[in-house]
This record gives sequence, structure tokens and C-alpha cells, in this order.
Amino acid sequence: MKSKAKETPQKADNSENAENSGNTWHLERIGGSALSLLRPVFDSRNEKVMCASGGDVLIIEAQTGALVGKLEHSETVVALHFSSVNEQLVTCTNRGDLYIWDVGTRTVVKYHKLPAVEVFAMVTLKHTYVLGVGSERQHKGTKVFKCEWPDSATEQPQWTMVIETNTTDNALPTDERMIAFSDTLIAWCCKKQIHARLLNEDGEASKSGKRVPLSYTCAEKYERVVDNDLLKFESVAVHGPTDSVAAGFSTGKIFLWYNVSNVGLARPSQFIHWQKSPVMDLVFTHEGTSLVSGGGETVLVKYTLHSAGQPTRQFLARVGGGILRVSMSSDNARCALVLDDNSVQIVHTIVMNVVASAQGLIKSRLPPSMGLKMDWAGAAGPRTLGSILTNGRPGQIQFFDPVQAMHIFSLDVSGQNLPDSDRQLYGETYTWSEVVRASTAKHWLATLECRSDAVETHLEELYLKFWQFDPDQNRFSLHTVAEYPHNGLVTEFDFRPSTDFEPCLLTAGKDGKLKIWTLNDDSKAWQCERVLTYQALPANAFAFSARSAALASGFGDVIALWQNDDWTLLGAAQVFQSDVNAEIKQIQWGMGSQEHMLVVSTDRAVIAWDTRSLSAVWVVGQKSAPMLAGDPSSGLFAAISGVHLFLFTPTSPEPLLTYLFPTAQDAVCWVAPVSANPRQRQPSEYSGQMTTVNSRLFVMSEGRELSALVPPLSRSQRSAKRKQVDEPSELKSTSADAKTPF
Repeated sequence: MKSKAKETPQKADNSENAENSGNTWHLERIGGSALSLLRPVFDSRNEKVMCASGGDVLIIEAQTGALVGKLEHSETVVALHFSSVNEQLVTCTNRGDLYIWDVGTRTVVKYHKLPAVEVFAMVTLKHTYVLGVGSERQHKGTKVFKCEWPDSATEQPQWTMVIETNTTDNALPTDERMIAFSDTLIAWCCKKQIHARLLNEDGEASKSGKRVPLSYTCAEKYERVVDNDLLKFESVAVHGPTDSVAAGFSTGKIFLWYNVSNVGLARPSQFIHWQKSPVMDLVFTHEGTSLVSGGGETVLVKYTLHSAGQPTRQFLARVGGGILRVSMSSDNARCALVLDDNSVQIVHTIVMNVVASAQGLIKSRLPPSMGLKMDWAGAAGPRTLGSILTNGRPGQIQFFDPVQAMHIFSLDVSGQNLPDSDRQLYGETYTWSEVVRASTAKHWLATLECRSDAVETHLEELYLKFWQFDPDQNRFSLHTVAEYPHNGLVTEFDFRPSTDFEPCLLTAGKDGKLKIWTLNDDSKAWQCERVLTYQALPANAFAFSARSAALASGFGDVIALWQNDDWTLLGAAQVFQSDVNAEIKQIQWGMGSQEHMLVVSTDRAVIAWDTRSLSAVWVVGQKSAPMLAGDPSSGLFAAISGVHLFLFTPTSPEPLLTYLFPTAQDAVCWVAPVSANPRQRQPSEYSGQMTTVNSRLFVMSEGRELSALVPPLSRSQRSAKRKQVDEPSELKSTSADAKTPF
């Protein structure tokens, strides 16, 4: 943040891998990285499952779903393979950094730098194959390479190009689900076509033998489909010993070819059509006698294949989300599913039931700016203590522990059925109910549920719901529902934080009303006890002081102060005297010695406002409305506007820290490492030393990735970090059992 008379502050170094990262504030990824980019892999004993999540590889117990370890990489992991020959895990980043891990000790055994190749997939069978794009002219375009590893880490791997395609009709994909390998053939799909290449003993494309057609084009058309160009093959699987190929189509049909080496792909040997959503992934069992597939129906299907006649089917319904990827264990007893809610489910394929699950931060379809903001959710019960509350699946909210980077649980607020993912093929659109506000206090949770049409100002449904936490059953139960709490959009929504008063919820709306909701005398229902207004201006924001003695509210461009116990108006004034009225977007109270100060965000400025003089102390202009968050522990404030973050105090417009994010960030939340809600803590005086800040600032990108802004390391910590960098291993592994400090 800068005042109008000042130059732009120097940009902070935001590289996590910079040599001086210990001397600067930097982003640390907490959660939200997609688990769906790669198939999980089992170890040789089928006891652990490894999943790629951004730059991390998560090690999960197959029996319990517990996170037991993490292998950290400096770049995004794009290839994952477990070698049962030497009990080692092979990982590769998008920059071509290849690591061979001992999973037991979680240490790097070997490291290779792949030359001039951007990797998309890797598989090790009799030979190692790499699907990638070369940056050099001779390797331009997506190709399949055979890679031979040298014994010495200082020597470069030997590359042999196996497949090169020259047209867009048979182009190699960059998604591992759309290409499959065996020791005898490689098959891939491209739009409505399936292609294959036979391999010789050396693992290279065979140029001799019987010539058979190795391409197939699906010419089917469907009347209900709005655009037949949307139809395509979504996934492919091969089984070398039985010489079989299976491919999943976007209409849910599965194509099967047998004896491919002799008869080719000219005509499918068999069709299977049970699913109606796209077959997002499918895999053969290791004997090739069964095929497992999944898609948007949230149903896992196991087909037992027969030489004649249709296969028999087994189903596992309601797995929790649309199935994106499927992996099979070596003993065929388990399979790992990656779902569209960013979770991994371990399924026993004999009895077809879920035996374990690991849930990451659920990816909401809404960007943070359009949905529920991150907020504290710790007062309702032990499970939610210290968690962050944000959107999950449509109509749901999730509680996420940022310390352990662990999903705690989700609450289905709307109770709506979600349509299948195939509806876009048939031109059907749906509007979901979404939770746009939520707040907790003691054992109460309040949610605001909204469903609107394409016109933003027209609300089709608006429900205010109160939920009561039951400690005996350890869950929330719906207590009260109020339909249309405001005539129009609700702009602010929060419980009064103090424990000295009975629970009280305040809601502000564009209808100009600030409503106070309390429990009636017999506690049977919540009701609107009082309505506050000011000159018919829209109510946009409000905030309670640290000790809940006063309430500051924003009506249009006016701040109104109210007594907290009887709601008496104490005073009101325009937030900033200017020719152009700027509506108040957000209000935060100062802490400690600055408790008489307000920090206010408008659509074009950040303002420090003195409640004693009812006037602005300083004003800093911004191009867009900043998001504000105050830290009760240190008295610091954060303002985020686009890719810029500023840390400051109400006493000065000069930022203590200016940080430039690599991508736009939106939602913001301070979390303090204590066993109580930070809103109820007595703040300490600001010490002036930012490295003493005990809280952590959490931000969420538009891609729903959660990160924390980490302060500079102390001198001893920097020394220890230098020692780590000097060691041979460039990566580090961490145990999930270790304590995670703030």
C-alpha cells in the first residue's frame, strides 16, 4: 500500500526457492493442490498409496487413509511410478527433474536431470517410457521416448524416440489417462480416434511382421447431443499379456479390442455401455480378466470379462464424487480412486466397498470472490477448533485444519442433488444453491444460502439457517430456517464475538437494514429482534470492537457507531470527505492501544478512521476494493488488492511489508496458534518487530489453493536451512506425525 505522495515500494522476493528466501517473507502452500492430475500408485506390498499434489507426493496408509508422510519437490510433480523391482518410487517434475526415492526412509537415492524434455507422463515396465515435449528443435512436439538410466548419477540417460506423430488427427495426448503402455504395445486416443503401435523386444516400435490396421475412428452420432464435436474418447487402457485394448467414450460407452497384434483395431471386438457420463478412466486388472471404470455418476463399475457374451457387472455407488482417475493394486484386491472433490478413496474390489479415504481441500467451483470468504470456525466444537471455514462442493461448506493441512468434515447446507457431468453434452444447464456466508459462535453455526439466476440482482432463493452443534453426536443439526431475511443481497453476516452476551447474529443488506437475530425466550427458534437503519442508505458492512463494547456499521459512505448493549446510536459521519461518494465495503477495528481506530475498505481506498473524532486519519488510494484482515494477536492488518499484499498498522499509511503474489489472491484470514478463537483474545501491544508475529496470514488464490505468508527465519533457522541446502539431496521429506509449527 502506498500513499498518493509516495513512490511504489520495492517488490518483495516471493520465490520460495530463492537463495535468500530465509531473509524474506514467502508463500508456503498449505492445501488445495489438485490430487486429480495423476493416478495414485501402490507400493509393492499394497500397504501404502502415493498421490501427487502439486509439488508434494503424499504417502497414505491404504488401510486407514491416514497421511503418514510427504515428499516435497520444488516444482509440480507430473509423473509418478513405483518400481516393484527395487522398491523405489520414481517422481518427475515438469522441469525434467527426476528423483528416485527410498519410500521407507523417504530419502532420494538418485537424481537425474532430463535434458530438453517437458514431461507429461512416465511408466516403467520392461523399459522406461517418457511422454513429453522437447524444447530443442530436434525434439519439438509431443513424443514417446524410451529412456535407459545410467548407473552413475553424473551420466546422462540415453534417449530413443519410440513414437512421433506428425498430424493433429493422431497427436499424442498430454493426459496419462489417454495413453497406455505395455511391453508389447502402446495405445492412445485423440478426439474420436484410437491409435496403437506394436513394440519389439527392445521396446521400440516394431517395423516388421504382419501389417494390421492400428487406428480406429468412431463415427457414431447422437441426436440428443447438442454438438457431436464434443464427443471423443476420454481414456484408454491396455493389457499386454492378453493383447487387449479398452477405450472409454464421452457417452459412457466402452470399446474393447482383443488380439490386437494379429487383427488390429479396425473393428471393436465388444461394446460395453452402462455409464451415461464420460468414462473418465478405466484400468484392467493385472490378469486382464476384469475391467474397472468410473465417471461422473459417482459409481465405480467392475466388469468381469468373458470370451463370449456380455460381461457381468459389480457396482459401488455413491463413492462421494465423480471419479476422475483409477489405479489398481498388484494383487487386484484394492483400487485407488481420485474424485472430483479432491479426495482419494481406497476401495476393496472383491466386496466393492470403501475401506479408507483421504480428503484434501475441496475445490469449490466458485472463485473465492464469489463465494464464502475464509473465516475462523473454532467455537462450535472440538473438531472445528482452529479450522478455516470455506466453500466446498455446491451447497456445502467445509472445515479445514490449516496446521495439519487436513480436511475435517463437510456440512451439506442445501441438501440438493447434483446433476451428472454429462448434462452439457445435451445442452442442459443448472443453477445450484451456494452458501455465500457463514459464521460460528459457541455451539452455533449460521449459514446464508442463495440461488440466483443469470441476473445478479434477482434472487430466486435466499435462506438464513441456524445450526446447533451436538457434542454427543459430534455433528451440526438444523435448528431454525428464515426465508428471505433481507429484501435483496446480504452484504455482511457475523455473530457477536463476545462471551459476555447471549449469542447474537447480525446481518446487513442492500435493503438498508442491519438486522439483529437472537434466540427467543424458550430457545426454540431464532428471530429478528431489532432492525437498525441510517437515512435509508444501504447497509454494506459492520464490525464489533475487540471487547464487543461498540458496533461500527457502514451505511453507504457513512460510518455509524452503536452501543452494543442497547443499540443506541453513538454518532455517525462520512468516512471520507470527497466529491465522489465511495461505498464502504469492509470494516475492521484496531487492537490494543489502537482500539479506537477503524480500518475501512471502500471500492477505491483504504482508510484509517478515528472513532473519537469521527474523521479519517489517513487515506491510501487503490485501483480496486482491497480485502482486509486484522490480526488480534499482533495488531497488524493485511490488505490484499489483486496480486499485491500490504501489512500495516492503523497508525501509519506506510506499509511494513509489501508483497507481490505470483498470481491473484483473494480470500484472506489471520489464524493464531492458540486454543481459542482469536476474536476473543486480548491482543498484545504491537512490538514493531514483524518476526515476532505469532499468527499466520492465510490467502486463497482464484484457483482455490490455500497458502500461508511465512515470516523471515531467525538467524539460527537460516543457518540450519543453509546446512540443508548444502547436503546432496535437493529435496526434503517430512513426516505427517511431526508437529507443524505456526
